Amino acid sequence: MWQQNTNLFYLGTQDQFYAFNMFDAQAWYARDVMTEVITVPPLAEREANIQLRLERLAALPDHNSEADFQTDYLRELIAATDYPPFNLGAVTQLFKDWMHHKETDILASR
Repeated sequence: MWQQNTNLFYLGTQDQFYAFNMFDAQAWYARDVMTEVITVPPLAEREANIQLRLERLAALPDHNSEADFQTDYLRELIAATDYPPFNLGAVTQLFKDWMHHKETDILASR
């Protein structure tokens, strides 16, 4: 949601591993905020949360950590809503294996 106008939502992320599931879980979260199932914290609390996430993101040392970061975010969205759970650990491992194969031989990675 837009931080200064919590009635405005936008879904998406940049440079992501999860595509459909992340957008989908974000939509479920937005739905729950709009229907007041989830209470939006005050602005100062949201800004502090964003700052912590930005600091964590900046400190990530490699692609495996980026996959873990996005998995943690998706896990939070799923835990906050009634989004159907799935094996995030297995999916994260697939991402890590794929990245390893890309680094080993990009031409044979797909």
